[in-house]
Amino acid sequence: MEQQSTIHKAVKTTNLGMVLPTLVAILLLLLLAVGSAKPLFNHFAGPFDITSEELVSINDPKDTFRTYVTVRPDFALDTTFYYYETQDDSSEKIIHSYYALQLGERLLLARYPGAANGDIRTPKPFTGRIVRLSDEEKTSVLQALVTEYPTLEGVFLPFLLDATGSGESVLPMIVGLLVLAGFVAWNLIKLFGSVANLSKHPVAKSLSRFGDWRQMAQEIDTQMAEPHETHGEFFHLTRDWLVYQSKTQFEAVPYRDLVWQYILPITYRSFGIATGKAYNLMVFDRCGKSRSLTLGKDGEAVLDLENKLQSHAPWSFSGYSAETEAAWNREREKMIAVVEARKLAIENSRAEAQKAQHEANGLVENDSLEQPNADQVAVAGD
Repeated sequence: MEQQSTIHKAVKTTNLGMVLPTLVAILLLLLLAVGSAKPLFNHFAGPFDITSEELVSINDPKDTFRTYVTVRPDFALDTTFYYYETQDDSSEKIIHSYYALQLGERLLLARYPGAANGDIRTPKPFTGRIVRLSDEEKTSVLQALVTEYPTLEGVFLPFLLDATGSGESVLPMIVGLLVLAGFVAWNLIKLFGSVANLSKHPVAKSLSRFGDWRQMAQEIDTQMAEPHETHGEFFHLTRDWLVYQSKTQFEAVPYRDLVWQYILPITYRSFGIATGKAYNLMVFDRCGKSRSLTLGKDGEAVLDLENKLQSHAPWSFSGYSAETEAAWNREREKMIAVVEARKLAIENSRAEAQKAQHEANGLVENDSLEQPNADQVAVAGD
């Protein structure tokens, strides 16, 4: 069975990282769509004309899909009940009042904006939303009316008409639907686009910063197949690459492009009390990209990885300081130029050392060829 390449595994890993949140977003989108279907339908398609007979047949507002309606009562009775708020000057401001709308032999309690205008014998249509009575309205208004007028027992419908125009706002629902739909669409476009054209995949785009991504991928595959240093479950230090491959993330940076790396300690707190500590490896490359890679909780192993990485890229900045962070944020090009100069100096020094070693090896070899051995001397003497 042919073994999958590192890059193909990385593609699957990042695809999974996109698929899971997309599925969650789709589920949330469906739940929000179902929950907001009724208010959105009423907001955009209503109000609906409704007859007295249709209203009387309703036992609970949740039993009907059309809740934003126009009611044409026979008579509107001012109940003299109202809801008010006390102002800063101790005066009372009436927020809404209550009418009893006559619908044949039944009555419908209605919230009316502001103060009531007395009984209305030939009322205009009332438009509002059919809603449940609050507990306070049941006791302070409805029950009070029945107590004062016992003949009204069982006459009122078990809900009211909110004609104040202050029903639930659909704007948050619309914004939520648009945000979720946009997130889902964007992720699906990225996912299907990268499947159809691998060069558009995030892994390929990430590798393309360092050269031809196919060549980089082949280089990584070759070196990952060779014996190499590993750190924990996710870190691989090959001859030329730092590779991080977890279940949800893939990152690869060639040592030659490393500019700065440091260990970021993370303290977990509960109610202000430290409960644990973990570490991330922060990596910054010549292309200006930064990465946060999860290390774990073993402090000694973390330092070991930092030392190993520094040995592979001795030209890079290692460790955190406010000055280095300021240089990266404000003078990045200059910082990269310093690293490039260091790398060039180290490479030149290594080249000189290799040249000197080759010359020394060549000199020793020539000396051994020119130096006669004992047998040759003896033969010459004879």
